[in-house]
Amino acid sequence: MKDNKNNFKEIHLKPCPFCGKRGELNVKYGLPLLGEEIIHCAFVQCEFCRASTQPFGTIDGAVRAWNNRVENKEENIDV
Repeated sequence: MKDNKNNFKEIHLKPCPFCGKRGELNVKYGLPLLGEEIIHCAFVQCEFCRASTQPFGTIDGAVRAWNNRVENKEENIDV
């Protein structure tokens, strides 16, 4: 995945793992380097409950962190 503004439409984000609402990709750009904008940080944040990833140096890192889910395995625990 290229870190390019034009590719944002192609990015698939899973629903928020806490409330199930939509996540939003946020990218902060730094000063242009040789005519190209550079990414200062990227993170995904839920539009409703505001849960978010940590800031990453790439869009791919933020998207992978947001979409990463731990499988739910039922455990039989005697109480």
